[in-house]
Amino acid sequence: MTKNALNKTIIEGRVVRVPELHKTKLGISYCKLIVAVNELYYTVGHSQQSTSYISVAVWNKTASACCTYLTKGQKVRIIGKLRQSVWTSNSGLKKSKLEITCETVEFLDRPQKKSAKSTKAETAAVASDAWAASHNSEYEESDWAEEMCEADLQEI
Repeated sequence: MTKNALNKTIIEGRVVRVPELHKTKLGISYCKLIVAVNELYYTVGHSQQSTSYISVAVWNKTASACCTYLTKGQKVRIIGKLRQSVWTSNSGLKKSKLEITCETVEFLDRPQKKSAKSTKAETAAVASDAWAASHNSEYEESDWAEEMCEADLQEI
């Protein structure tokens, strides 16, 4: 077994919804981002696009900056660690979720203003809103920030 295994994740994509600043019971600031990452791939004769929606936990001053300066649709690059949360739901089911714990966030651009030519952007925004609405209860149910153990808080 490796003493210090490598755990580094880098993603680049667009913020799905406006980030909101929260605080844990101990007063630590955090915000949660959902980043849409597009992948272009080719099949017989034509290209296709696949989108992954990735959860990112941002802590402390970085969380405050994200909530102040990030907007929905803005392109970001996230560097962090992949972390798995495991919990038992109210109904007794064991659940798990992978997310990135952010170490660095780079604000890459601002979303473009709406124009007649922005139909693709509007379609993507509607799709991301629909996805966020359908997955919102999953994130509220997990209460992931309050279930952190003391060791996790010392790591921050």
